[in-house]
Amino acid sequence: MVLLIAILCYLLAHFIGYACWGRTRPVLRSEKGIFLFHAVSWLALVGGVMIASALLTPHHLLPGALLAAALHGIYSLSFLELWSLTQGSYSLAILAEAAGAGPALPALSPAELAAIGRQKRADREASLASLGLLDRTGGLTPRGHLVAGFLAAIITLSRGRSLNR
Repeated sequence: MVLLIAILCYLLAHFIGYACWGRTRPVLRSEKGIFLFHAVSWLALVGGVMIASALLTPHHLLPGALLAAALHGIYSLSFLELWSLTQGSYSLAILAEAAGAGPALPALSPAELAAIGRQKRADREASLASLGLLDRTGGLTPRGHLVAGFLAAIITLSRGRSLNR
């Protein structure tokens, strides 16, 4: 129980740190930056739990590490999903326009919505290129083929069904 409380306190501190300090940092406004913020935190938490367990309660090493990894994973996926929704998505702009958001959002023409979509695609392609998954022409690199193969395997294993159901 102490371990669970310690992990939850760490995750709360991580969130408060982002809310109070991180959200104003330019590096944490990019997908790569926010992902690294969570990946480094995950490694620190799991590593810290493993070290503490090895020193204090060696028989809790594996369960403690798995608990830390799982809870941080759930927290990070939830956080990253919400973070991506706050980045002004194309779909949200279309939904707001379709719902007649009134004075809360200015009316956007179809051309402006298309421009948002083009910018989102360009940003996504630039991000994939910076990760080494796309080349300058927009084609897959060898690393991109590897990642695409991994994703295709997941789709095959799920028989093409959504994994969210």
